[in-house]
Amino acid sequence: GLCHLWSSGSVRCLAPPFGACPLRPRCPSAFRHRSALRRIDVLSPHTQALTHDLERQVEGRQTEARQYRQALVQGLVAVIRQRAAQTPGHLLRIQHNCRALAEAAVQMPVFAAQIDRSFVQSLEHFAPLYDLGLVALPDHLLRKSGVMELEERLVYQTHTTLGSEIIEKVADAMGPAGEFLALARQIVRHHHEHYNGKGYPDRLVGDEIPLAARIVSSVD
Repeated sequence: GLCHLWSSGSVRCLAPPFGACPLRPRCPSAFRHRSALRRIDVLSPHTQALTHDLERQVEGRQTEARQYRQALVQGLVAVIRQRAAQTPGHLLRIQHNCRALAEAAVQMPVFAAQIDRSFVQSLEHFAPLYDLGLVALPDHLLRKSGVMELEERLVYQTHTTLGSEIIEKVADAMGPAGEFLALARQIVRHHHEHYNGKGYPDRLVGDEIPLAARIVSSVD
């Protein structure tokens, strides 16, 4: 017993010869320490099991949240395709080319700090929504094949702000969970901004334009 207590570090600094008196004050604390270690050994497997259960629950909820987000985006994309006559092939090319451009841009020092894996995934995910605001335009504008008059062009340009408002309403309805749509709103609102400041709707200049919107604009 004493050898075990000594090897476990519970009893220290007792020079031989060992008598009852020096040991007596130390024994209760030593046995309490040993008892606590035993309880820890017993509880450790239970703690590990609980930790694994919690990790599985968190992972399951994250997976469920991703599925809800994907379903929401796919629903909006379906509306765009039906209303604005966007072909599936076109939207897929937008997605793939945006990803390719972002992955190429990250190799450049000027973009390296702005682009990470999460950014690339979100960009690819939201890119097909860029013309969401078209669903709110009058039929005659969507179906017109000739050159638009000035007034028609001005109305057409509102698809950027209309789409942004749709995203905002969806995000507000989702509460804190709607924060993931922030990048989508940037793309929808600013994909017609020009680097020289002559775009719309906010006439942003250069790096004022969100990077995601600049990539989608270049690809489009």
